[in-house]
Amino acid sequence: IYGFIQPFDLSCPPLFRFGVLRLAEREYLLVSDTPHIVSDGTSGEVLNDELLTLYLGQNLAPLDIQYKDYAVWQHRLLNTGGFKDQENYWLGIFSDVENLPRADFPTDFPRPDVFSFSGDNYRFTLPPGLTRQLRELGQAQNATMFMTLFAAYKILVARYTGLEDLVIGITALGRPYAAMENMVGMFLNQLALRSAPRNEKHWQHYLGEVRDVCMKAFENQDYYFDELVASLKLEREA
Repeated sequence: IYGFIQPFDLSCPPLFRFGVLRLAEREYLLVSDTPHIVSDGTSGEVLNDELLTLYLGQNLAPLDIQYKDYAVWQHRLLNTGGFKDQENYWLGIFSDVENLPRADFPTDFPRPDVFSFSGDNYRFTLPPGLTRQLRELGQAQNATMFMTLFAAYKILVARYTGLEDLVIGITALGRPYAAMENMVGMFLNQLALRSAPRNEKHWQHYLGEVRDVCMKAFENQDYYFDELVASLKLEREA
């Protein structure tokens, strides 16, 4: 299977690769590979559902629009100022970006100059009682479980780094309309969420702040992160 995964030439379609592995006499494994530039995680789920539908001999429901229609729409909005309000929102959030310190963790080795995916995942399960308490804590501030955990994570990062003004990025699905739900393509966008976990703030106050930051970011999620970085003229790192 390691030989199956090969680089793609983006100038030569198709940008999907499928293979079938025979595991036993009546057991096979279908594997697929596609570059992230044309497909996101939701697209993978859509493809799996469609393959299963076809495997069962059923027909796929027709799409109202295709990804090329979405691309043309995005391009038109970018060139006609359709995202101007969202651009102004993000530029306002980072109007003093030159004063933002870099978050350095007290790790046991220096931060590398080039980004790497080296690392590991640690999975664990929260006990039901703690999960219930977290849910109740969020509900008291009209915050989702994500907002509650994200606020707690920001406080943890603040403790490790000593910073009281933090920007942490999250990924938005980028599918605000129902017509995009079953479409295959790359819709993801990065949202840079900025908040200030200062020591003098009460937890409930800070959770409310994170909730508001998240809500405003989701309302302005169509403005591409790459456009924001270009507008801010930030020095890029590898």
